[in-house]
Amino acid sequence: MNQKYWWMVIVVLAIVVVGVWVWKLGGSAAPATGEETGTPTSTESMPEGSTTLPAGVGDDTTGDIQGQLEGIDTGSVQDEFQQIDEQLNNL
Repeated sequence: MNQKYWWMVIVVLAIVVVGVWVWKLGGSAAPATGEETGTPTSTESMPEGSTTLPAGVGDDTTGDIQGQLEGIDTGSVQDEFQQIDEQLNNL
C-alpha cells in the first residue's frame, strides 16, 4: 500500500508540472515585441519630439478602409445562406 501511494504522488506531481509547463508556453505564443511582425509595440519609445510613425505604420486612412469594405461582394454570401435555409426547410 505504501509503494502504491508514492507512485500516485509522483504521477500527480508530474501531471501538475506538465500542466504548468504547457500553461506557461501557451501564454508566450504571441510575439513579445514587434520585431517579428515589423510593427512597433506600445512599449517601444519614439524619439522625443517625434510625431511621425515609422514607415508602413498608419498608412491606411478611414476612407481607404471604408472603400475596401464597400468593395467586398457580400451579395453572394446572402444568396448562399438563403439556399442553405431553403434546403434545411425541405428536410
